Amino acid sequence: MRDARGLPLTTVDRTAADRYDTAVLEFASFTDNPVATLDKALEADPTFAEALAAKAALNCTTSEQPLEAETAALVAAIEDLGAKAGETARRHAAAAKTWIGGDWHRGNALWGALAMDHPQDLVAVQTAHLTDFLLGQNQMLRDRIAAVLPAWSEDLPGYSYLYGMRAFGEEESGHYAQAEESGLRALEMQPRDPWAVHAVTHVMEMQGRAGEGIAHLRGREADWAPDSFLAYHVWWHLALFHLDRGETDEALKLYDNGVHPQHTEIAMEMLDAAALLWRLGLMGVDVGARWQDPLTVYEDQAEDGYYAFNDLHAMMTFLGAERFDLADRLIERLQARAGEGGSNGMMTRDAGLPAVLGLRAFARGDYETAVEQLELARPAAHRFGGSHAQRDVIAWTATEAALRGKLTSRARGLLAERLTAKPQSPTILRQQARLCRMTDRAADAERAEAEAQRFADTAAL
Repeated sequence: MRDARGLPLTTVDRTAADRYDTAVLEFASFTDNPVATLDKALEADPTFAEALAAKAALNCTTSEQPLEAETAALVAAIEDLGAKAGETARRHAAAAKTWIGGDWHRGNALWGALAMDHPQDLVAVQTAHLTDFLLGQNQMLRDRIAAVLPAWSEDLPGYSYLYGMRAFGEEESGHYAQAEESGLRALEMQPRDPWAVHAVTHVMEMQGRAGEGIAHLRGREADWAPDSFLAYHVWWHLALFHLDRGETDEALKLYDNGVHPQHTEIAMEMLDAAALLWRLGLMGVDVGARWQDPLTVYEDQAEDGYYAFNDLHAMMTFLGAERFDLADRLIERLQARAGEGGSNGMMTRDAGLPAVLGLRAFARGDYETAVEQLELARPAAHRFGGSHAQRDVIAWTATEAALRGKLTSRARGLLAERLTAKPQSPTILRQQARLCRMTDRAADAERAEAEAQRFADTAAL
């Protein structure tokens, strides 16, 4: 028996195979519930090696420490099957085992090699792509897809999703025109592709095209919002566009109704909640009691230090909720992690620890230390994963620290850098106006304010 792309399967149960094919496309499209669908495949055939492997791979893309025990059990089940598991499932198991063992970079490389050898294994391709994202490997996000595309054709189920992945990789590599083209091509083939919608959104975010971004997301809302487990993140992007235009009330509504509408313990959703609240705080917005719900989850993780990128957002939560005791506990844990081996030890040492030290200094009003630590983190921040848009919070916080601390030369340099990248950002232009007032350049401040208002108004498409 073979899957929808012609790869051999170990099951002889047609129902199990059909459910597996459905789950693979759910995973690729970020829609419905691929885990539940894989569970149904395994109900039909508990020894279905490819379904076991797909579930293990999916678990590894979540950055969820509690799933490691289940992943270990899935790997053991495949290993117990021996040669009956088939080559690809055994290689998936080896990659997953390496990943949960803490060598994330080697695990990622094993999935990448599997995708090269079996380019139509959509689970291997997507897992390599998503773990590239978790590891901040921007160029590999692009090149991984370029390596497998020649082996595909439009008649193979899932072909369009490769273009969504390609678009995101091109965007993270700084090739914005190509990324937008690839993303729109993906959406022409399959409109219901939240990852492709998300990739085009990233292009508009990086270029400061807030009005176009809002129109893009609102115009395609039916394609990315219903039944998508990526929707919370796309709502976050929509909130960022409104933030840039100074529409903080709208951003708060999006937080309440889309980004964090109810309690969750899912790591990816938690970090978007924290990230949006922190940015609102940088803009001087009172978020009320909204920090309390994320706090209930992050408080239990203060001494985990599992993934440096998640730790950054836990620190935002502790500081936003004014729980400096938890912030100090997290820093102690990360100082220990920084001396350890493995992928997360490197991430913590190079980027995570200086970033959280910078945030803590910022919250305490020690702006000079905040800038110093955040500037240490910035060059290495890609090493702890996330996207350019997500990691921008480090530069934004450093800029705000320089302005609040009246560190004029640092503020001038940071703002020059940020305006070069996003010259039509109302938020950055308003920060520029603050610097001009700080240095007694009233006329320049008025011009910057006028420019900010012009872009905020004309961006409302």
